[in-house]
Amino acid sequence: MPRSFTLLRKFGLIALLAGSLVAGVMPCAATRAEENPAGQVATLKETLEKGLKARLPSEFKFIRHVVALVNHGSLSREMVLSTYTWSLQKNERIPFPYFQFAMRAHCKEMGVNL
Repeated sequence: MPRSFTLLRKFGLIALLAGSLVAGVMPCAATRAEENPAGQVATLKETLEKGLKARLPSEFKFIRHVVALVNHGSLSREMVLSTYTWSLQKNERIPFPYFQFAMRAHCKEMGVNL
């Protein structure tokens, strides 16, 4: 393969990657700014609802209860977030049942009424 073709291919790949990065990152940043104009970080409730793909009223109620226990100090935020991460690793498509099961088990061990 001629050297000039190899150089063009490398530079073309670099240009393609740079264009993809600009096209891929800029709209996302603009969209996030429009959705969250103050640049605020998602709350624990929002993180759990979106990440766990909550859909049923009972799922939203469970998440509200978990968040209330964190706000009250009965549960640590770190434990809830580590359980959240674990449930996403177990099943990315339907993580909520794993989260609910694990949270109930943790709370039972700790003597917290969930």
